[in-house]
Amino acid sequence: MFISKEAVSILFRLINFFILSGLIVYVFRNYLLTPIKEKLADKWAFFRNLEDQHKNLVDQKNILDIEIKDQDKLFELLKDKIAIWKQACQRDKEARESQMARIKKNHINRVTIQNENLYQQTLLDKVAPSVIKGTYVQLEKTFEDKKKSQKFLGDIIEYMEKSS
Repeated sequence: MFISKEAVSILFRLINFFILSGLIVYVFRNYLLTPIKEKLADKWAFFRNLEDQHKNLVDQKNILDIEIKDQDKLFELLKDKIAIWKQACQRDKEARESQMARIKKNHINRVTIQNENLYQQTLLDKVAPSVIKGTYVQLEKTFEDKKKSQKFLGDIIEYMEKSS
C-alpha cells in the first residue's frame, strides 16, 4: 500500500500548511495582536478624546454666545443709564448756572445799592453840616427879633390848641 508520492506530497504540504498557519496564528496572537489592539485602543481613545473636546468646545461656544448676549443687554442698559446720567448732569449744570446768574444779579444789585448808599452818606457827610450850619444862621437871623419869634411860637401853640 504504497501511497503515491503525489498523495504524500499533498499530505505533507497540507500538514506544513497547517503547521505554518498555526505558527503564524500563534506568533500573531502572542506578539502582534496585543500591540495592534493597544494601538487601536489608543486611536479610539484619541478619537473619543477629540470628540469630547469638540463637545466641550461646542458647549463653551454656546455659553460664550449666551454671555455675549447678556453682555450686549448689559451694555445697552449701561448706555441708557449713561444717557440718563448725562441728562441729569446737564440739568444740574443748567440749574447751577441759573442759580449763579441769580446770585450774580443779586450781588450786582447789592453793590449798586451799597454804592448809592455810600454816595448818599458822602453827600450827607459833606452837605448836611453846611446845610445845618446855614439853617442855624438863617434861623438866628429870622428869630433875632423877639417879636417875630414870639409871634411864630404863638402861632404854633394856637394851631396846636385848635387841632386838639
